[in-house]
Amino acid sequence: MNVAGINGYFKGMTKPEEELSALWDMYGVQMVNKLNGSFCFWMTDNATNEIFAARDMLGTRQLFYTFTEDNVPLCGTSILNLLKLTGKDIKVCRNAVAEYLEKGYIYGRKTIFEGVYKLDSGSYLHYHNGVTECVRYFNPSFDRDSSISQTQWENEFYNITNAAIKAEKCKTCFLSSGIDSAYIAATLPADKTITAVFNNPDDESEKAKQTADYLSVPNIQIPFSADEFFSAVKESQISREQPTADPSFTFTYLLLKEAAKYCDAICSGESADEMLVGYRRYEVKGLTTEDIIKLQCTDIKELLGDDFFPSLEAGMRAFGIEVYYPYADRAIVELCMRLPIGCNVSDVSNKMVLRNAASRVLPQDIVSRKKIGFYSPLKHWMEQPEWSELINSTLNDGTLDMLTGKKGVARDYISSKFWRERWKAFALVMWYHGIIL
Repeated sequence: MNVAGINGYFKGMTKPEEELSALWDMYGVQMVNKLNGSFCFWMTDNATNEIFAARDMLGTRQLFYTFTEDNVPLCGTSILNLLKLTGKDIKVCRNAVAEYLEKGYIYGRKTIFEGVYKLDSGSYLHYHNGVTECVRYFNPSFDRDSSISQTQWENEFYNITNAAIKAEKCKTCFLSSGIDSAYIAATLPADKTITAVFNNPDDESEKAKQTADYLSVPNIQIPFSADEFFSAVKESQISREQPTADPSFTFTYLLLKEAAKYCDAICSGESADEMLVGYRRYEVKGLTTEDIIKLQCTDIKELLGDDFFPSLEAGMRAFGIEVYYPYADRAIVELCMRLPIGCNVSDVSNKMVLRNAASRVLPQDIVSRKKIGFYSPLKHWMEQPEWSELINSTLNDGTLDMLTGKKGVARDYISSKFWRERWKAFALVMWYHGIIL
């Protein structure tokens, strides 16, 4: 096998091309179960006319594919580059537009472009004997083990996370008010931290500064304004290639732009909430363990690989900065699949196994903080006349009705009582203006 392309990094590999080829010779398609890291790659074997491609377990890197006239898959990390290579026209898939307007991102194997497909997270593509198959090798499967005591789980979790975080060999991390990033900063240990600032009582900058001060680590606070944000919406959507309605995306893009001035690699706490039952939606009264598992599986299989990680990857590509995800380490993911719900959820808090592990390196006032989340002032900004007028005029230009094939759609979104719905439509039109026009 010749390794045709790699994006990302493999843990424990010094010569990825040679080692991937050797793994193929030994294990064939099952080689994916031997890999750890943040990666996508594709390989070709001219002797057998085989093609093999894969994404990591949680989909921290994207991989797209299309087909040549001979029905042979052609892989790459950029949709637009694949279209250019094949000479295909850029055509928007109307069904994908409808699904975007439903969920706020494009999910599954489809993309918003006709004729181009996305390999699912935790999946591989194998072309052999003229047939292409895509197989999900990692399916979240929670096998809760209640035979182990809480103390034993906490010790195992601490040992595994401590090793995984330190293995990143990165000294900079994003720092919010929450426990996910605080634990990373304390464990690395970080030599600098970076925090978004919105000059609002609800943002996380003050508590992040308190954590940094406790750790005696510089905290670089990066403020954002409405002017800066709206000026970057189109640029950020272009960099992502597929639209997203996540209000935090453009902020994340700008945060990575600024972070690249201080470092070439940074750690993020992404995926901790999904793996450790950290979202408020997991805490709704009446949810059974099975309900929580279904929510987790959807978040892990779709939200991470189809929306969150692609948004971070867009900033990485644009600004040449690497983002490391300690909580996406294979050993941590596999451990979280076995953790009983009681290790994470109590009457007073969540992510208890992480909080108890963090209590070994952080004081209780930091460990016990409730989740605030990435505060976005976007709702407030959209109510200001200047930005409200911009959004309404953009939605009124006929693009949205054309993309959906329905008259009056734009009018419905303009008059919507829900700011997230208006933003979703606006983000789509701005994406179209940047990519197509």
